[in-house]
Amino acid sequence: MTSERKTLSIGETLSGKRLDVGLTVAGATQSRSQAQKLVAEKKVWVNGEFEKVSYKLQLGDEILLEFTPPKKIDLVPYDFP
Repeated sequence: MTSERKTLSIGETLSGKRLDVGLTVAGATQSRSQAQKLVAEKKVWVNGEFEKVSYKLQLGDEILLEFTPPKKIDLVPYDFP
């Protein structure tokens, strides 16, 4: 499966927050643990550099996030007699 990329620009709302918290609050990840995993796998760049999850976001930071989208599941309803 191919990976996708998402770019975020940090504004005043996320400035001062930890990287993992910022990714979650911005909606880039579904949870802090997912954000922490992506950072540990070096799939998150801040201003072109890898940072730790504890990195404090600063106004104007550019974040590039690379992730594999979840598999799509086709659910077919069962027709009960």
